[in-house]
Amino acid sequence: MANDAKLLIRADSGPAVGTGHVMRMFALAEAWKQIGGRTFFVASVLPGTLRNRLETSGFEVEEIGPSHAGTTGIDAQRTFEIADHIGADWIAADGYVFDDRWEEVVSGSNRKLLVMDDFAHSTHHRADLVVNQNAYATAELYPRKKPKQLLLGCRYLLMRPEFAPDRCRARAVPNNEPRRILVTLGGADPDNVTSKVIRCLEAIQIPDLEIDVVVGPDFKQRRMLVRQAAQSKHSVTLHSNVRNMGELMLQADFALSAGGTTTYELARCGVPTVVISIADNQIEVAKELQRLRVAKYAGHFESLHDKVLIDLISHTMLDYKERIRMSRNGRALVDGKGAGRIAGRMINSLFDLRPATIEDASMILDWRNEPETRAVSFHREAIDLECHTRWMKGKLADPDCRIWIVVDKSNQPVGQVRIEKSEQQGPGLQGTGMISVSIRHEFRGRGLGPLLIRKAALRGVEELSITRVVAQIKPFNSASKHAFAK
Repeated sequence: MANDAKLLIRADSGPAVGTGHVMRMFALAEAWKQIGGRTFFVASVLPGTLRNRLETSGFEVEEIGPSHAGTTGIDAQRTFEIADHIGADWIAADGYVFDDRWEEVVSGSNRKLLVMDDFAHSTHHRADLVVNQNAYATAELYPRKKPKQLLLGCRYLLMRPEFAPDRCRARAVPNNEPRRILVTLGGADPDNVTSKVIRCLEAIQIPDLEIDVVVGPDFKQRRMLVRQAAQSKHSVTLHSNVRNMGELMLQADFALSAGGTTTYELARCGVPTVVISIADNQIEVAKELQRLRVAKYAGHFESLHDKVLIDLISHTMLDYKERIRMSRNGRALVDGKGAGRIAGRMINSLFDLRPATIEDASMILDWRNEPETRAVSFHREAIDLECHTRWMKGKLADPDCRIWIVVDKSNQPVGQVRIEKSEQQGPGLQGTGMISVSIRHEFRGRGLGPLLIRKAALRGVEELSITRVVAQIKPFNSASKHAFAK
């Protein structure tokens, strides 16, 4: 079932809302794809360049037309109909127009609902999961939600695979003045704060600056930037609709950014950053990152004077110790695994554990005797059914052992998990459970191992009174080592 799990994402992008909502959901869609699911994007407003990017990444897109934007009831009903048509298991909504009335309509029919939230714009009483990925997020913002329904803080930051730990290696902070600066003020930047920043950078007296300026598909003032770049004393390069944002960040010594998700991406890359809020919902983000000494907050764009910004840029660029501190704090705050954590929680909800019975013996034996399984087993020889049945009867009768069959939403077997309370005694061994996991061949390579281990471990804590689980893994069994490391 994992490779049939369907996610419908409802998010918009345009001059009024920027590109942040869709790009956050793009990161979730990538994580969902890695698990093996299918993703469908539904939008009322979506630039052609962004639609093309989604489709070339393997996601299906349906536009419901701008007539539905701002009309909650019609939008929700259309989203509900599309979800029913494709058989969506989850709906994920990212946008401040999706209120309690919208959630009431789209929820139900045994599907689950995830909503992205930045400042508790709704009670989200129908949501199964509420994600607030910001550093300031606390449970007090959502008094009507149970703790298990809340995914809060930077552990759940939605970042694309280019920011994953194995791909995002921060460069060293230069001990002299920064030479390469990244300017990124959002995908739309309707107030053209980018132009203001370029103007202020002209006052910076550090020679030989290379400035990369990134604008999105909805930016309308490109001609003005082209003129500014041509007249600048610095080397200014304009980038539009980039697909290598991570690469540009890793090349940067210093950045000026709006206060959206990009700020967290820069923190992940260890880039010292001055933040300018260009929307009200970015102010708390910027303030909290300054409090954590991850970034410097210049202020809100409407009241920010050029001299204040110039002085802050100059001071920060010349303060090597502060830039080192900001870089280290940013890397410590953001690990780049948030999208996988969220997708894992969502997929995990589509599986259940049922107690195994002796009727499952033949099926479990078939999984165990597969050559691929035996190759990483401590006992490589094939086992006959009679011997296996005798062994399984003993385990099922053992009060210190549990065997569960993992089933999907259609009650189809996916794998099995066994936990046995350890008989070993001694310091640190009490309350230990030995765990063993096997997954049906069709479901391997989908990232299900860590999810099933976690699900079974929690059940083991409840039923066997264990406090931890351990596994015996052969040194060359990289798949199992990777699963348990997560």
